[in-house]
Amino acid sequence: KRKTFFRSVLDRCGIKHSCKIIHVAGTKGKGSTVEYISSGLIGSGSNVGIFSSPHLHTARERLKIGREIISIEDLIRIGKKTLALFEDCNWSYVMFDKMVTLALHYFGERDIEYMVLETGIGGRYDSTNFAESVAACVITSISLDHQALLGNTLEEIAWQKAGIIKKGSHVFTSANQKECVLDVIRKQCTSLDAILHIIDSDRSSLDGLELHTPYKVQVENACLAGAVLRHLDVSCNGMKNFYW
Repeated sequence: KRKTFFRSVLDRCGIKHSCKIIHVAGTKGKGSTVEYISSGLIGSGSNVGIFSSPHLHTARERLKIGREIISIEDLIRIGKKTLALFEDCNWSYVMFDKMVTLALHYFGERDIEYMVLETGIGGRYDSTNFAESVAACVITSISLDHQALLGNTLEEIAWQKAGIIKKGSHVFTSANQKECVLDVIRKQCTSLDAILHIIDSDRSSLDGLELHTPYKVQVENACLAGAVLRHLDVSCNGMKNFYW
């Protein structure tokens, strides 16, 4: 019911079919990977809608067009429309579902070329997992998290995260993943004829980008983002404007 609802919202919210979706799941590094990818897209001059979570100071941070968070006026105006959509829902929904719905309507008004989506919890049953096709699926570092919902083993959690993989899609993940995690991702890709890109954390691939990446995890996330941007034929130069 959740996926059907969000697909219906996507179909009616005004987002063009030509809009390219980048979907990011994982345990650690989702937020910074989203920011690196978004920075590259913005730097190339693209109009980018970004949905991320959680927020630090205000829920408005979850919805951005480029660098600008949604205004209070737009949040209230579109929020009223969003609340009305949930009045007749016969499935259990939470605030996150409302924020995703609000984001889709907001993006639909702003004629976006790219939509970068960060999952909330897991991926397979997450409310952001509504698109039938995407430009790229990205799975960042996976470790034990939300075990009451996702499972008690890395394999179970990886299965949940790998649920964002679509048929025939391009999937990007780090070579630093545990082998048991990579096995799960490989199997999901094989079952859906998806193309898996396992990305080395090679600092030399970031040469010339003027990135401040003193820590290994930053290098890993930046390398993942760079691989996605190159796949999209987008310059990585904008990644230097990373803000986190």
